[in-house]
Amino acid sequence: MPVCTRKICEIRGEGMKKLWLLLAAAVLLRVFGLSPFQTTNLARLSPVQTMVISESDGRIRVDCGKKLLGSGETLNVALEDLKARAEGEVFLGTVQQILLCGAARAWGQLTEVSELRPAAELYQADMVIAAVDVTAFLQQHKSRVTLLDFRAAQLYGETVAVPWVIQEEGGYQIDSGKPG
Repeated sequence: MPVCTRKICEIRGEGMKKLWLLLAAAVLLRVFGLSPFQTTNLARLSPVQTMVISESDGRIRVDCGKKLLGSGETLNVALEDLKARAEGEVFLGTVQQILLCGAARAWGQLTEVSELRPAAELYQADMVIAAVDVTAFLQQHKSRVTLLDFRAAQLYGETVAVPWVIQEEGGYQIDSGKPG
């Protein structure tokens, strides 16, 4: 029986050595900033609810309200610019509404942005509207077309009727979409 106990102790001893080596490796990685574990300071997180995409002078502009603005040659570059300018960490996974204001080039690029929620509702407008001004209205007037619907239509070469946001005296109105 003592031989068996000694064998168990040897196995446990080797396991403890491996555990200590793994712990030491994790500490070293953390010290050098190479930790595989990612932390986020929630106070610096800037979740986005409404994204307005427009185009002027050959540049795509992204307005997410709360001083979150970006521009660039493509939609991805504009989003990177928005993140670089932001005071905190921009979180695009919370986008609920996407309004494209006369941004013809951005429609095709919209399918390439993987950070956006597939359930984000799509709208379009002829004029540029600030995200801050239109958010409450869009929350009350749900679109039947989501980013996922649009991506699927693009994939299969189909069209979807994205609703139009029309500015009228004192507010906005939704017009049923024209295929786009």
